[in-house]
Amino acid sequence: MQNALLNAKTLLEKRDLIEKKKNRKINIEVKDIGTFRFRIPTTLDIIDAKAFENGERDEQYMIYTCCESPQLNDEELLKGFNCEDDPYSLVDKIFLPGEVTSIAGELIQESGYKEEYVKVVDDIKN
Repeated sequence: MQNALLNAKTLLEKRDLIEKKKNRKINIEVKDIGTFRFRIPTTLDIIDAKAFENGERDEQYMIYTCCESPQLNDEELLKGFNCEDDPYSLVDKIFLPGEVTSIAGELIQESGYKEEYVKVVDDIKN
């Protein structure tokens, strides 16, 4: 099967689809805790996460920033876990280390870092 190259008109026609894809939400279930809702990280989220504390707590940053339900910046939640001075530490108080890595990994993969999202094609139909 041959693939046609995109042109500007076709790409503009797909603008809504592109926006919808970038603004998706995902639910991640954590054993014994429940289901959390996350937004897909943006390019800026990923850059900021890598820069946060020299990348040493990038996963915590990503989870804290992208979690929409429950909102991890909720004052009552932060106070209840004694995290008012360091809100990002809430992530480590809620999740096991492996869960943190798994959740952050899922968020990154859903941001387009999965192999099946892109492929090299040889035959182009003009």
